[in-house]
Amino acid sequence: MLSFKIIEMNSGYFFLGLLLATFVWQIVAQSLGPVVGGWLYGFQVANLEKSGHAFSSESQFLEWRDKAIASSMNWGLIFLAVLCGGLAGAFGFPLIGFSRSVNPWSWARMIALCGSSWLVLSIVYPGMF
Repeated sequence: MLSFKIIEMNSGYFFLGLLLATFVWQIVAQSLGPVVGGWLYGFQVANLEKSGHAFSSESQFLEWRDKAIASSMNWGLIFLAVLCGGLAGAFGFPLIGFSRSVNPWSWARMIALCGSSWLVLSIVYPGMF
């Protein structure tokens, strides 16, 4: 168990959290993001088929497909960010990070990644704060 408080943590520990949030997250997102996004997209397609909905034109289908793919990928990455952040928090790493993009989904992923690490950290190691 960790027996130190947040005010006793040195800057190297936070720097390690920044490196984890920046580099390790990129590897996880690029390798597992398409897998999880594809799974969510398949779930959406299955639900659409079960509903019996028929598109009136090819362009309407293509528009739905493009939106469903983007949505599946974004929510899949949010899901992965929460899992990875929670795992880091369980091991005692408070992640800090930022997004280099102006895309709101990118910021949401970073907030989910870092926020879940701090949330789990505060639950697992309550004396740290």
